[in-house]
Amino acid sequence: LFSDHFMTPFRRFGLSEDIQAFSPKVDVSETEKDIKVRAEVPGINPDDVSIEVTEDTLSIAGTIEKSNEEKDENYYRMERSSGRFSREFMLPSKIDADNVDAQAKNGVITITLSKQPSEQKRKVEIKA
Repeated sequence: LFSDHFMTPFRRFGLSEDIQAFSPKVDVSETEKDIKVRAEVPGINPDDVSIEVTEDTLSIAGTIEKSNEEKDENYYRMERSSGRFSREFMLPSKIDADNVDAQAKNGVITITLSKQPSEQKRKVEIKA
């Protein structure tokens, strides 16, 4: 009865039943030797995040646990998500899947992926 069309006018007030799932925001940057991926995962335990790589893809997945609701409180609004999330990226260069480092700090996971030697740029000197 109450389809998305009914709820559309109320989205700007945050009353839509169509709550978006959590998807971490990601920055991807590149240097001559590395690709860095920074994923925002505030409030998520790094142990609940899984990172998988191949030579040209990166997958980030995890679980957000819902905190226990207080039975004595009357909730007027609940916006925090819970459940599984995942993101997958095609990388701009082939990487060495055995040489990947991931660190978590202040709700951001930084993943450093070393490029394969054949993908690394090197300066070529012109001989005269």
